[in-house]
Amino acid sequence: RVTLVHHTHMDIGYTDLAGEVLDQHLSHLDRALALCRNNPDRPEEERFYWTIESAWLVRDFLACRPRPQRQELLAALRAGWLELQAFLTQPLTELGSADDLIDCLGYAAQLGRSEGFAVRCGMIDDIGGYAGRLPSIMAELGVPYLVAGVGAFQVHLPWADLPHLFYLEDKAGGRVLIWNLGIDRTLTPQDMASLAAVYGQAGLFLINPYAKALAGRESRGVELDLDDAPAVADARSQFTAFEERLVQEGYPYPELLLQYGGDNRGPDDGLVDLIRQMNAQPDLPAFSLATPTSFFQHMERTHGDAIPVVQGALTDPWNLRANPAPSGLKTFRNAQRTLRAAEAWHTLAAGEPPVLKTVGDCREQLQLYIDHTCGLSEWGWDKVFGKDGDCRAPEFDRYRRSWASKRQYADQALALAQRTARSTFHAAASAGANAPSVVVANECPFPMSGPVELYTGRGGPTLCGLQDEQGNDIPIQQTGNRRYVFVPPETPAFGMRWLHPQFGSAPPQPEGPGLRSDWLELGFDPDSGAIHSLRDRATGREWLDPTSPGLGATIYETVGNVGFGPRQAGMAQDWERQPLPVHTERVHVAPLGPVFGELTVDERLDGPAGPIRIRRTVRLYRHRPQVDVTLRVDKPETAAKETLHIAFPLAGPGDFGFDQGAGWLDPARDLAPGAMQDLLYANSCIWAHADGGTAVLAVPDAPIVSLGRIRTGEWRDGQPFVADRNAIYAFIYHNLLNTDCPIWQDICDEFRFSLLFAAATLSPAQAIACSGSLRATLLETPALVPNREEELRIAPDTLHLHSIRPAPDGGILLVENTGATPIQGRIRLSRSVQAAWDESLAGNPLDELDVADNEIIVPLPPYALARLGFMWTA
Repeated sequence: RVTLVHHTHMDIGYTDLAGEVLDQHLSHLDRALALCRNNPDRPEEERFYWTIESAWLVRDFLACRPRPQRQELLAALRAGWLELQAFLTQPLTELGSADDLIDCLGYAAQLGRSEGFAVRCGMIDDIGGYAGRLPSIMAELGVPYLVAGVGAFQVHLPWADLPHLFYLEDKAGGRVLIWNLGIDRTLTPQDMASLAAVYGQAGLFLINPYAKALAGRESRGVELDLDDAPAVADARSQFTAFEERLVQEGYPYPELLLQYGGDNRGPDDGLVDLIRQMNAQPDLPAFSLATPTSFFQHMERTHGDAIPVVQGALTDPWNLRANPAPSGLKTFRNAQRTLRAAEAWHTLAAGEPPVLKTVGDCREQLQLYIDHTCGLSEWGWDKVFGKDGDCRAPEFDRYRRSWASKRQYADQALALAQRTARSTFHAAASAGANAPSVVVANECPFPMSGPVELYTGRGGPTLCGLQDEQGNDIPIQQTGNRRYVFVPPETPAFGMRWLHPQFGSAPPQPEGPGLRSDWLELGFDPDSGAIHSLRDRATGREWLDPTSPGLGATIYETVGNVGFGPRQAGMAQDWERQPLPVHTERVHVAPLGPVFGELTVDERLDGPAGPIRIRRTVRLYRHRPQVDVTLRVDKPETAAKETLHIAFPLAGPGDFGFDQGAGWLDPARDLAPGAMQDLLYANSCIWAHADGGTAVLAVPDAPIVSLGRIRTGEWRDGQPFVADRNAIYAFIYHNLLNTDCPIWQDICDEFRFSLLFAAATLSPAQAIACSGSLRATLLETPALVPNREEELRIAPDTLHLHSIRPAPDGGILLVENTGATPIQGRIRLSRSVQAAWDESLAGNPLDELDVADNEIIVPLPPYALARLGFMWTA
């Protein structure tokens, strides 16, 4: 028996500009409600059912329609004629923090609870991968089912060696039941001549051919701009080909779910009548129109323990859509970090100053950025370009508007986050100042030390010295007019330090010999600036692979034979990569000062559209095993296909780990069949182990990397993942896509990286704690009544604090056990705690927790993610 699930695929800004698409979806829901209106008086087989793929559409409808229509929508959801799926948008889940993922699922879950209907299923279409801890998050939010309506373009999952129905289990044991119909598994992506998106296969193999044969009406495929419905001799032969495919794959069940969806497409008014006609055909199986949850529940009841379990993570190939606009991605990540700090500072200050509406608005903009759509459908742009030959032709203006809309989500999120962070930071900083102070604030959920820049303002005071709270001198180094860099003592998680400034003439800056610190010695070619050695001074250990490109080396390649259509599912393995030579124009060495020494290299590449200029600044710190690499990129836009990587050629055998928004992955052990291997998205850092030591690369601005080698265009997913060596290539930018992303982009921006080295094998939590950032400000006037809170303390070190969010009279902690053994977590807060409790991720109170001396004690099983509520003492 075949269950047909009818839905739209929400592609905000793909078939039309974002606002236009949202207006169209309002009408789609109006029509769906009209088609359901007589359901109570119809027999089951004549009822219309509509699945709402993305909860944003309901949210928008409730904001834009009058009360009678809002009530009709909610009544249809309660009756089950409409079924709301759990995800707010169609997210690139690896871009989200743990809180972002919970928020993305939380809206629909909360609406269902408040309005009396169940939300048990999620549907993600187009996208071919999921954040590693998504199964646990979905399960705890009461969403045990996921429809993998994968597209047929630049994804591995539809052809992967995976069951059609399986439980995906993550490190913590969380499970989600996935319907994974896929595409003909006897083929590979490289065998494909046209698109066959999974979420449109009911249309491709059944509805469209039978609509023509039985009702005389024409239908189109999923893509409006492509003819993806092949000509067939007759309708039955088309469905027969689909049935034969399932037989070849050994499909084990008598039941089947087929999605009938299209990009921003409305409901099919004639579908119920067509199903009746198809059910009258003696040579067809039985068809019913329904919603996904009933199908999953039937499969669990009927097949139960026979459903296989797959352990691992399905990293997402569509992260390739995150870096064609690298400045927008950098801004988005800055907004995530800034909002996290603002919410924590506000909560730890017991709600002072009041959090503005900006927090909710900021979260909304982050969700829109995480959505998978990055611009208009651009299929065929090359034909327009061929006539004009100019990126700036007016035919492309509408494309640019769509790319700008995506960037605006990040810009607005950052502006809102900064507004909130500024007020919460200054309120806490000034409250603790008992004298003129340089206040250092930790924006991260773990204690850390590290370099921080202070700017006293144009015309502001000149700093000649700095001391910590105990009166010990802190080395400072002037970097410009009223700009200084120093490394403060360790600052608590989301905490502050009040340091004592000394004003007067800037002191002389002593210089050390070359680029040799207390920890590391940097070796480079004085003519090219290429860095081929980074040696540990205590042990003699060489941290770099001397046979590879130098540390921070620019690798710019033009890429040929990419193709402009859906040939080979966009995954042709014969892309022609051609590196461009790099010309060194200047090498400048600033010898080691009180805090750091610096190597600056100016480079030029003769790109397809003119000179590309790169400034690489490598900063070696005197008293820390740390090297910062900053790349300033000035690149004109071009229609020629291009990529930009930065090399971090670490020595070692290819033993990596990286963190995600929730949890962490070891790619050699954790990637499941169908996972993306060409590139990976790190939330904050990647670590590489070798010979008992660890190198940690923090990637605040440019989080997409290739491991072991540049893998662009390989499209390999063999098991297990093998990197061979510890080289990391940061993937700054590309324009390889020919639809829904910038097809060209000028860049004038800088991207920061930090390398930290340890002689020990760091745990994931220890590695992540190397990747934070600090901020500093000068307060020249002390508070009227100085008041400093106690330090936030977290133990053991395998306990990772994700966030602290405000709640009435208290707050909410999101914590994770990053280790493989159970722990007794201890979180000591900054003021008196009256009570604490465990909550579900949906916010439902569970068990009271022990509180002793403001310390919350929580037992956590391996890899567990937990939400804890607490109340301040009045």
